[in-house]
Amino acid sequence: MKVLTHSFFILQVFGGWIPISWSSTVKEQIYNIYTLIIGLTMITFFVSCTIDLFYTSNIEIMVQNLSMTFTVFVAWSKLVLLKLKRSEVRNILRLLDGRHCRVEREKEERIQFKHDKKAKDIVVTYFILVGCAVSFMTTASILDNLSARVLPFNGWFPFQHFNGSGFWIAYFHQNIAHFYVAMVGSAFDTVVWGVFIQNSSQLVILKSRLESFVKIVHRNKTGGTGDVSSLRDWEHKFMKECIHHHWIILQLSFV
Repeated sequence: MKVLTHSFFILQVFGGWIPISWSSTVKEQIYNIYTLIIGLTMITFFVSCTIDLFYTSNIEIMVQNLSMTFTVFVAWSKLVLLKLKRSEVRNILRLLDGRHCRVEREKEERIQFKHDKKAKDIVVTYFILVGCAVSFMTTASILDNLSARVLPFNGWFPFQHFNGSGFWIAYFHQNIAHFYVAMVGSAFDTVVWGVFIQNSSQLVILKSRLESFVKIVHRNKTGGTGDVSSLRDWEHKFMKECIHHHWIILQLSFV
């Protein structure tokens, strides 16, 4: 079972997740450089907005700047958290892709498909909304601010940024950073929601298995040798598997 493929693909595109197959390869080193560039772009945007707060006397502008500063810092923190907690995330994926969590019957396949579709729909809907919001803001900035040489966001820069090449450097830096802030933050959120949805799916599957316990026992009894001892051994094994499955669900709940 492939877990949250859409969310992790978007994370890969925006520097938040190295494909597992790239571990200990040259590709991993190149990808780490790519992630570092994205992280530096975001954190310099954060520093620029933060320093500008000390030069702003207008309360309205200060509140807007503070809001953007907080948003950038949260997105950057999510990127750092993904790097630091990579082993824990991989452990979650291993649990969800383990033997106990894999579907065994047609009913379980329908349950899993329903939850996978829900997770995919959230990813698609969320990124359409975020993408539209970023596009509208960028377009509005081009139409309203570009001719007047006004930056889309208030920020401090260690160079003259009101005209010439300094303006274009600052302008593209803010727009690129804003784009990555939106994408990284959104991708992280969809992964978290996706884990919740997958955990819910496993709970429903476990419930289905327990509800079908009597039917499964009857099927094994009529299709097997009819040996009571063997049937009890199977029942013990079945319940042991269900208990372990429930333990996995609890582990995912505490992550």
